[in-house]
Amino acid sequence: MSVHSHSAAPNAAAAAPEFPRHVVTAVLVSHDGARWLPDVLAGLLGQERPVQNVVAADTGSADDSARLVTEALGDERVLHLARRTSFGTAVDEAARTFAAPTPDDLPYLKRPGGWDPATRTWVDENYDLPELPHGEPVQWLWLLHDDCAPEPDALAELLRVVDNDKHATVVGPKLRGWYDRKQLLEVGVSIANSGRRWTGLDRREQDQGQHDQVRTVLSVSSAGMLIRRDVYEELGGFDRSLPLMRDDVDLCWRAHLAGHRV
Repeated sequence: MSVHSHSAAPNAAAAAPEFPRHVVTAVLVSHDGARWLPDVLAGLLGQERPVQNVVAADTGSADDSARLVTEALGDERVLHLARRTSFGTAVDEAARTFAAPTPDDLPYLKRPGGWDPATRTWVDENYDLPELPHGEPVQWLWLLHDDCAPEPDALAELLRVVDNDKHATVVGPKLRGWYDRKQLLEVGVSIANSGRRWTGLDRREQDQGQHDQVRTVLSVSSAGMLIRRDVYEELGGFDRSLPLMRDDVDLCWRAHLAGHRV
C-alpha cells in the first residue's frame, strides 16, 4: 500500500478526521527490519484514524528495509542515515527535517469559504465561524519501531486519551508479543516502593483486558509513544546514548482502550 493513494497523505483529505485538531506525524525508524516491515507499514497506513503525515528514517539497513519504506511512503518521505545512528538521533533528524503540517496544508482546519462550488451558491453562515473551527491545532509525533505493528484503532484510542485530558502530553499503548499475540510485554513502567523498575506484569502474563484502563505511569516505551511535538522539542528529544532498537525482543502492540498516561 502506498501513502500516495492513502488518505493519510498530506493535502489528500478534505474531510476532517476524528479528533481533527490533533495533527499527527508518524515517525518510523527502520534498521534491518525487513522481516517485520510489511506488517508494520500495513498497520500504519491502515489506521482507522489516519495520521496527517508520515516519514521514515532508515539507519543504514543491510536488508531490504530502505526499499520497503521507500516503496510504501515515497522517496521524499524517507531519510537515509548512517548505520550507527541511534533511535533518538533518527527521530530528531526526522522531526527536524520534516516540518509539522499547518492549516495551509490541511484545509479542513480552516474556516470554509463562503462559496460552495457543489451548489454554486454563497453560504453566508460560514463567515460566522471562527477562523480555526476545530480550535488551535495540537502537533504530535507518533514514534514507531520497525517491529511494531499497530492495530487499526491504535492511534484513534491514543488520541481519545489526549483529547479527553488536556494535561496528557505523552501516552503509550499496551505492548504485546509478535509471535504470541496474547503475551503482554509492557503496559507502562513505574517504580516500586523498593526503588526497582516495576512493570506491574507477571512473567509471560497473558492479555485478558486486565490492563485496558488508562492510568498514570512513570514512563512508556518509545515503541508506539505519542508525544506532543512541542514537549519533545522542549526536552531536546531522547538521550543520545539510547540504543537504536530493543533487539532482545520483537514487539507487536495494540491499544484498544488506549495507552497509559505519563
